[in-house]
This record gives sequence, structure tokens and C-alpha cells, in this order.
Amino acid sequence: SRKAQQRRREESQVIRGVRQQVAARDGRCRLAGVSEMGECAGPGEWAHLAEAKRFKTRKQAPEVRHSTRVTAMLCRDGHHHAHDKGVGRDRLHVEYMTPHGADGRMRFTCAGIVYEELA
Repeated sequence: SRKAQQRRREESQVIRGVRQQVAARDGRCRLAGVSEMGECAGPGEWAHLAEAKRFKTRKQAPEVRHSTRVTAMLCRDGHHHAHDKGVGRDRLHVEYMTPHGADGRMRFTCAGIVYEELA
């Protein structure tokens, strides 16, 4: 329908803008150069974090689903894969350290290793 097409167009504009801002903030991977969290592998991908996983936010407004506060750039074959598909202690867990979510400091935990951003 025409209304659905309009919604998709509006959402794609939000996605494009937010993804550009997140890539400028994080580079290819938010964890690039953090040796204790493992090497980066593959191209950078835009990741929806924790409560903002896309399947959890369906039917919400694009500005709520896609924001710099709940997304980060993660390398596809390393950190994004561990965040989305890791099992048990091999899953990359993300915790926000400030009310600003991913726009502030975060704590990452994977395989018993904890990395806390300083700034």
C-alpha cells in the first residue's frame, strides 16, 4: 500500500542518518584495538544492542527503533557475531554505564573477560 511504502521510506531515511552517525562515532568496530576482547574480523556492521534488537522493537517508531543510543558498529565476523549468536559465556554482553546508552561509556563481557570503556 501507499502508506506502507511511505513508512518504509521514512524509516530508511532514519536508518541512513543514524548509521552514519554511529559509524562516525565508532569507526569499523567499537571494540577495534581492544586486544582483550579478541581480534576484529570482517567489515563493520551496524548492531542493535540489548533491548533494541530488531525483533524486540517491531512496530515501534523508527526514531525509537534506530538511534545512536541503542546501536553500535561491530565487526561482522568477530564482535557482532558474538553479540548476536554467541552462546553462554561466549556471547558478547553489552551494558550501558551511563543514561546515554551507547552514546556514553559501555561495559563489554565475553568469555569471562570484562572490558569497560574509560571515556
